[in-house]
Amino acid sequence: MSVKIHGKDYITVDERVQEFHKKYKNGSIQTKLVSFENGVVVIKAYIYPDASDELRMFTGYAYEEIGSSQINKTSALENCETSAVGRALGFLNIGLGGSIASADEVQNAIHQQNVGVVTDEQKERYQGYLNHKVFDRKRNETNKWWATLRSEKAAEAGLVHMLKRIIEYNEKKAKKEGK
Repeated sequence: MSVKIHGKDYITVDERVQEFHKKYKNGSIQTKLVSFENGVVVIKAYIYPDASDELRMFTGYAYEEIGSSQINKTSALENCETSAVGRALGFLNIGLGGSIASADEVQNAIHQQNVGVVTDEQKERYQGYLNHKVFDRKRNETNKWWATLRSEKAAEAGLVHMLKRIIEYNEKKAKKEGK
C-alpha cells in the first residue's frame, strides 16, 4: 500500500521491510552508527539480499538533528535508522512507488519545512502579541504568516514587527482618547 503525498505515491519503511523479509528469506538488514555528535545523528544501513554473499549489498544513509521535530526530541537515533533502512531498501528496488524516498522520509521533510526553528519563548511571545486588539481581524492571516518563518532570526524580526504595530496602535488610541 502506498501513501499519496503531493500526488505522488510513496511506500512506508515498515512495508519495505516486510516485503524484503518475504522476498529474501536469507537476507539481512544491518545498520551502523556513523556519527553522533553535536546533536546530529548519521546512520548507514546495509541490506544484504543473501547474508552469505557479502559482496552484494545495498546501502543508504540518513541524517537527523536531535530536537528538530517532535519525534526527534526523543527518538532521533531511531528515526534516523529507519530512514537509512528505507533508503537502502529503495536502492534494492523494494517499495519504489516512484521514489527512493519512503513515505516516512517525505512526510518528515515536509514537516521540517513547515515547522521551522522557533524557540518556545518566541512562540509564547507570539501568542501574547497575537491576543492584542490590533490583530483582532487579522489572526488567521497573521497565523499563516507566522507559520512561514523558518528560523529563530526570522521569528525575532517578525516579533519586533508585531510589537511595533502594537505600540503604534496603543499610541493612536491614547492620542484619540486624549482629545
